[in-house]
Amino acid sequence: MKYTYGFCLFLFLVCSCSKNEEGVDWSDYQSIALLNDTLNWKAERCWFAPYTKGSNEVGLHLKHFNQFGELREQIYVAKFLLRIGKIPLKYRQPGTPTIEPTSRFFTYAADGDALTETYDLLEAEGIDNHLIIDWISEDSTEVIGTYELTFVISEFSPPKFIESRPDTLTYTNGQFKARLLLPQE
Repeated sequence: MKYTYGFCLFLFLVCSCSKNEEGVDWSDYQSIALLNDTLNWKAERCWFAPYTKGSNEVGLHLKHFNQFGELREQIYVAKFLLRIGKIPLKYRQPGTPTIEPTSRFFTYAADGDALTETYDLLEAEGIDNHLIIDWISEDSTEVIGTYELTFVISEFSPPKFIESRPDTLTYTNGQFKARLLLPQE
């Protein structure tokens, strides 16, 4: 049953988040962070889009690709108002409605279209999962911000694709610049 939720989430992300990324110069829209205090993590494509059509809430995508341009990892921050300031992020059990801002981490295989692992936000004493929007362009098409996130492998995740990947992932000193990317009509 838990794999059904993961598969449904995967289909939702693939089908509903179809964006036109072709022809975009992504060199200005990237993210860096420390992963588990030792490794530098980088997202080569960072964009945000309306969370649902007609909503003033957005979702932020920080995507990491391998040397062949294949999607390998993604941090997704869901359902937050595009405004300057700190946005606390809360755990949401997969399969339940998204009511407040949350985040998840995904890994991918093949050419980037096969979901392999999912991670949920870890909520525990001393952990402050958040996103901070520091700057929004005048036309609201670009944002700059920072983040601190701690994820734990989801109980609904498929079995680990890469056994050596830690069960807990902590992103600190995260910085990003993202651009608006509207859904294809």
